[in-house]
Amino acid sequence: MIGCSFDSTMDNYAFISVNDYQYSIWSDQGKDLALYYEAATSKSQGMPSRVTAVLDPDGNWILKYVVQFFNEKGHPGQVLDDLEKLLVP
Repeated sequence: MIGCSFDSTMDNYAFISVNDYQYSIWSDQGKDLALYYEAATSKSQGMPSRVTAVLDPDGNWILKYVVQFFNEKGHPGQVLDDLEKLLVP
């Protein structure tokens, strides 16, 4: 899992350090990743929307979620349930 932020690399590193965050956060100050993954609609957007994109090994989207309210148990659980439905015969 990778997070993406419009903040600088140093700001992201500070966030990871202070919050004992378990994942990498990429700095997307040019907003190219946010535009590609539809977490932003333009380069003038001040903050990215929260989007979860699940990719297959070839980088193709297999699931996409626009997250209105992050619920630590609800959202990841829904993603895992959906993946299980897709991947378990």
